[in-house]
Amino acid sequence: MVENRRYELKLVFDRQRINELRARILAHPDVFGVAYPRRQVNNIYFDTQDFQFWTDHVAGSAVRAKLRFRWYGGSWAVNEGQLERKVKMGDAGYKLIKPIHASFDLSRHCWRDVIRIITQNITPDFEPMFGSLIPTVINLYQREYFVSRDGVVRVTLDYDMAVFEQTSRLTPNIRYQKPVQQAVILEMKVPVNEYQRASSAMAGFPLYRRQYSKYLDAMENLPG
Repeated sequence: MVENRRYELKLVFDRQRINELRARILAHPDVFGVAYPRRQVNNIYFDTQDFQFWTDHVAGSAVRAKLRFRWYGGSWAVNEGQLERKVKMGDAGYKLIKPIHASFDLSRHCWRDVIRIITQNITPDFEPMFGSLIPTVINLYQREYFVSRDGVVRVTLDYDMAVFEQTSRLTPNIRYQKPVQQAVILEMKVPVNEYQRASSAMAGFPLYRRQYSKYLDAMENLPG
């Protein structure tokens, strides 16, 4: 299992500004370059039966957690992925990551089978976090990756979000999308001992940052 502690600072822009944002990143004084090819990020978010993770985020609790299964690419057939538990304390936080070396197909398997397959491939220290949770939403988006010349500051651009509500469903809903705001989320990530560097780098972008959570946005106005 992998744990990494860092600050994550976010800016939210109108989707039409994507080209301007790329230009600003590449012209930034920290000399950002492309760190990894663009790819599609897919997440299955899980929550408790009474949506405790969602409630903690809405209430602004000092310590907030969420759990998701992530895989990459444009297919509903999953060959490799990872279970991620994110814990946030203000802007700082960390992720616990457990690679899942298993295959399932969201277009063919029911949720009971998907959860069984994941559970069979997690370690005992991760199982208590996962065993009693239910799938709430699937979201997917395009992500671009940039890194400063010295490798300290990382920036991602996320856009073209799609959300599929999953609460109270026996099989994955991969057909009916939920309307969500179409924005570009710029996220800057630095180790916890580099907060001053992050503040300086963020000053290169002209808009105020604000709190944003893809999970909260996806969960907004769900039935029940």
